[in-house]
Amino acid sequence: MSDDALFEEFHAELYDKYYPQIMEGVEAMEGGDVKTGFESFARPLHTIKGVTGFMAGFEEASKFTHKVESYLKKLQAGEIEHSPENVAAAIRAVNMIFQVIEQIRESGEPDQTETSEVLKLLEAQSGGEDDTGQGMDFEVKVESQKGVNIIHVGAPRIHLESQLAPMIKALEDQKEGSWVLLDFTKVLTLSSAGWEAVESFADKLAICAVGLGSACKEVFYSWGFDRSISAFASEEDFWNSMKSH
Repeated sequence: MSDDALFEEFHAELYDKYYPQIMEGVEAMEGGDVKTGFESFARPLHTIKGVTGFMAGFEEASKFTHKVESYLKKLQAGEIEHSPENVAAAIRAVNMIFQVIEQIRESGEPDQTETSEVLKLLEAQSGGEDDTGQGMDFEVKVESQKGVNIIHVGAPRIHLESQLAPMIKALEDQKEGSWVLLDFTKVLTLSSAGWEAVESFADKLAICAVGLGSACKEVFYSWGFDRSISAFASEEDFWNSMKSH
């Protein structure tokens, strides 16, 4: 298929399928239902980012979408407050993705003034977060039961590298092919970047998770991490599943 034919197919799907989904998310967020907005945005934006990344000339649309996606993930995980200003910035950025695609289609490149303005807005809205890590318990304990290494994660909020590092070190120490159970009982929020870091070990470890709170679950399922990491409601459910292995 030629690039032109590929784009025309994508363009048709963009407005027939993805745009309505995005607009449902925008309406939900404007109505105060931020959770539904995230759920409506997740898969369409992930697809748009991936497809434009493979189409010659549309790489800038993919990069822009990736940055918007990153902002949304931070907003969803609670790293950024769900204030009206922050939600409005998210809506503006999501709408801008379609403008960027059309600008590239018409002139071969996006309007740098507009895209820079939106990205600076996202950066500004992301600022002011406490990155000191003070008062956080970063302790990670590892124990072995019945051939499974259980990693108990102590930090209530895992968003910064300093908070993530102990858990990643514990995963790095596991032997290839090992069964690993991540105990998130004490964790309130885990960023999408944190989940991505955990997922990077899924090709060499059998990773499962237990004790996910509502915020952790929201990020985990809406961004598709359940495709490579198995989650269980309780340790009892996990051990029952292990009986078949």
